[in-house]
Amino acid sequence: MSVELDNVGHKFAATPWLFRHLSARCEDGALTAIIGPSGSGKSTLLNLIGRFYDIDKGQIRLNGVNIKSIKESELMSKLAIVFQENKLLKMSLRENICMGRDYSDAEITSAIEASSCQNILARMDNGLDTIIGQKGTYISGGEAQRISIARAFLKDAPILLLDEATAFADPENENKILKSLEKLKANKTTIMIAHRLNSIKNVDEIIVMKKGQILDKGKHDYLIDNCPYYKDLYKNYSKSIE
Repeated sequence: MSVELDNVGHKFAATPWLFRHLSARCEDGALTAIIGPSGSGKSTLLNLIGRFYDIDKGQIRLNGVNIKSIKESELMSKLAIVFQENKLLKMSLRENICMGRDYSDAEITSAIEASSCQNILARMDNGLDTIIGQKGTYISGGEAQRISIARAFLKDAPILLLDEATAFADPENENKILKSLEKLKANKTTIMIAHRLNSIKNVDEIIVMKKGQILDKGKHDYLIDNCPYYKDLYKNYSKSIE
């Protein structure tokens, strides 16, 4: 399922325009990475696609259909979203994974395995029916993120939105999250905010943002040769790793 931004403009209340003329297209099944400094509008863009906010001008289209003409329930069925930080409800592990939908135990178990949540389930006294937040059921930020990925596996929506999904994870959880995301992205139109530039060298397209504008877009090699801002970002990131 394709995602198209057509001359999108957005602002918050009395603030200046965050976007004015934002246009891009993510093809069906493609993996698109969005990069840029804090405040460039990356997370807001994902929220606009999910229609958590409405745009003020232009259109966002899924397979050519304006999202404003799609019923909210239908739009949500097409999107799986993994945010930077996820809060769990004081409900059972099952309810936190299923989020109001009906799935069999076999489907839930499969999602738990795909998202590397087996060790979380293993320490739950009442298995999937253990209430999160009870004594002995503390869930770390990285584990909560893995549970949100289990939700996305269960939902199996055609469009996947990832907002720096490993931002607050410790190294052990980060490794598990990255492996799970590789499986989750398969055969989906994926738009991901990325801060680890070495992980996006082989994506279908990189969108480079700064101050609410798209500076350039293309594959890694093209941007290295044609976008000085991206080249500097990548050079600085590589130095930080070293």
